[in-house]
Amino acid sequence: MLDIVGEEYPTPRRSTYLDTASVGLTPRSAVEHVRRAAELIYEDPANVGDAHKYARRVKEAFAELVGARPDDVAVVGGGTLEGIWKALQALGCGGGSVVTTDLEYTGLLSLLEHWANRCNLELRIVRHVGGKVPLDELERLVDEETRAVVVSSVQWVNGHRIDVGALGKAVQRKGAYLIVDGIQEAGAMRPELRHVDFYVAGTHKWLISPFGLALAYVGKRMVELAGPTGMNNVDVPMQLHKYLAFPHKGPRNLMASLPRDARRFDPPGMWPILALAGASASLEVLRRLGIGRIEGHVRRLASLLVEGLMDIGGVTVLGGSGESGIVTFSAGDNEELLRRLAARGIAVSLRGMSGLQGVRASTHIYNDEESVERLVDAVRDALKA
Repeated sequence: MLDIVGEEYPTPRRSTYLDTASVGLTPRSAVEHVRRAAELIYEDPANVGDAHKYARRVKEAFAELVGARPDDVAVVGGGTLEGIWKALQALGCGGGSVVTTDLEYTGLLSLLEHWANRCNLELRIVRHVGGKVPLDELERLVDEETRAVVVSSVQWVNGHRIDVGALGKAVQRKGAYLIVDGIQEAGAMRPELRHVDFYVAGTHKWLISPFGLALAYVGKRMVELAGPTGMNNVDVPMQLHKYLAFPHKGPRNLMASLPRDARRFDPPGMWPILALAGASASLEVLRRLGIGRIEGHVRRLASLLVEGLMDIGGVTVLGGSGESGIVTFSAGDNEELLRRLAARGIAVSLRGMSGLQGVRASTHIYNDEESVERLVDAVRDALKA
């Protein structure tokens, strides 16, 4: 792992970066790919063939990282919430309920509230217990009238990881759809997709890609709900440049058919070529490392961090921390602690939701035991001051 990481991150940063849960560090090869793609557009703007090449590579790499087939992967927009909104639009309205939790990202909760109001749905919210979502309560709120369950596989505040496999079985038994926000999981751990209808992740965190892209696994049931929205979502009987020039197509004879895979959720118009170019390189770095190897590394560092913090008097590690690459801890005046850590060159975040608050640290491929030790030592020193 160190050889590949060293190639991509050759220059040590002045700070100890433990904030991937906010933004991942882009590898050098991704920066070069974006630069070359921009130069291509400048030199030959009519040649956008590389966009399809980048999209294919990105789908193949993402599929390997999450345990899916490339045909089940779609490019769903510029961010996670845009992808979730596409899934909700595909579900449409019809009454009933939508179920979620009180630890979800604020943007997701706002989106679900809007959808519920628009579609006359009851918004049912499961309350956390000590930073963990009780699975039995989540399942209890799902009934035959439930339209969808929308949750994060890993919670942004404290890293609590929901048993998506068990939840998915319960959801499908009731005939509802399971939509999963995987932005704090994909790229760090392999998700459980067997009973998931839609799993989406923006690529700028654990997938270590530039901003502006979200990828999704689309299950068969969800594929059947989506209709065409543009040229990237349909099959045509000839090469695209010939189809565009063909004079005998028309409003009632577009000569286009609907694909039977995740392409129904692809962008309707132009591909986001610069974001795809960067992601194609970033995801290749993760693919070369292997998701099993990455998960082992991430979870080992998170466990070391939890262990080190629990040895410091006055520090409380929030429930759910250490189940993923996120560890959140509290120590009295968290804002002052954050300032003191920043003064020591340690990049972390302060996050809070539904009564929880703490300093959030997150470990990824470019972190090591020394990163963890520096954070633990800095916390200990800050509390002594």
